[in-house]
Amino acid sequence: KIGELILPPFGYVGEGTSRYYGNASLAFASKRLWNKAKAGLVGEGVEDICTSPVWTTDALYRETGEMIKKLLGLGVGAIDMETSAVFSVAEAVSVRSVVFLWVSDILTRVGWEPHFHEARLKWAIASHMKAFQRWLSHQII
Repeated sequence: KIGELILPPFGYVGEGTSRYYGNASLAFASKRLWNKAKAGLVGEGVEDICTSPVWTTDALYRETGEMIKKLLGLGVGAIDMETSAVFSVAEAVSVRSVVFLWVSDILTRVGWEPHFHEARLKWAIASHMKAFQRWLSHQII
């Protein structure tokens, strides 16, 4: 749903940046940091955190029906343009990383529904970030 927080444990590489940092088809969040971030958000009252993997692509028009079926079969819950690149670069330079994503668009059989200017999305991002900041202010990571 619009505004739902996605905390992906890994991303399927479908973009070009990750290829400069290795030849893996998957890129992972820092497991310890990911677990701490998830627990912290839950502890601060954030509900409905989606923890499915994402497919990261920089080829906008490759989100074909065939590709969507394949991704759903792999358990992918969202498509974005950054996650696998962030994870790949972070691993290459020995930096821990997690990625927060929010559902802003919906892809249906009928077509693309953009919602990124809606108030409920802006509220969700602000609310989740405040919760994370509260938790983070008490942590040594």
